[in-house]
Parts: sequence; structure tokens; C-alpha cells
Amino acid sequence: MSAKRNKSVSGKQGKVSKTKTGKTTTKKPAITTTAKTDDNTKISFPRNEHNPFRVGSSYGALFDIMATPDHLQHGIHKQKLIELLARQISKPIRLATFDCNVLCSASESLTGKRHRSCKDGFWVRKQNSHVQLMLA
Repeated sequence: MSAKRNKSVSGKQGKVSKTKTGKTTTKKPAITTTAKTDDNTKISFPRNEHNPFRVGSSYGALFDIMATPDHLQHGIHKQKLIELLARQISKPIRLATFDCNVLCSASESLTGKRHRSCKDGFWVRKQNSHVQLMLA
């Protein structure tokens, strides 16, 4: 029975092993990845059953903020909506403004002209800087 003896040398590239026969083999260190936690799913607003956007997306979070009972009935000032969204999903206000503009592009009807990222099934009533989500 011939047993191979390994002599190990650690280096920056990985572990280099030398066998008794003189062959060298390198073993690269295993790459460990951690699962990315999606902070967007942890918003403090309940998920609306009519929300057409993916769970965890900023559009979905914005829809859920606009679909709370108080905001459905009375609407919300657009700047306050942007600030709420930015705080909930940890985005800069500038980027939250872009997301808000996409959702607010749905005006006039359920299936009317809108931004291509904005899905059908709702529309937004705008009065000056006040926005209100209108569901089917």
C-alpha cells in the first residue's frame, strides 16, 4: 500500500500541495457568498392585494404606500410620498423621485398611456402636487 504524503504550503493564490511523486496541485480557496438580504421587503406598509409589482421592488413599495386606506381616501402630497419612499427603501430622494414619476405617469384611465415600466390596473389622480391612487 503506497500512501501519498502531502506537504502543504499556504500562499496568496491558494493552498499548494506537493505529493511524494513531485506533482504540485493547487487548491483554490472556496468562495463563500452570503445571501443578500433585500431590505425593500421590510417596509412598514402592508402589501396591497391589487399591487401589480414584484414584492421587494421600489415600485411595489411605492404602490403599497399609496394604497394605505388613508392615502386611498384622501391622497398624499407628492413630496411627502417621495420622502416616505426614500426612507422606507433607503434610496436617495433623487432616485425615489424617478420611481414616483413612473407610477404617477398612469393617468386618465386604467389602461391609458403610461411609462413602459408602469403596469396596468390602476391610475393616479393628480391635482397640483397632490396625488391619489385610483384602483379598479
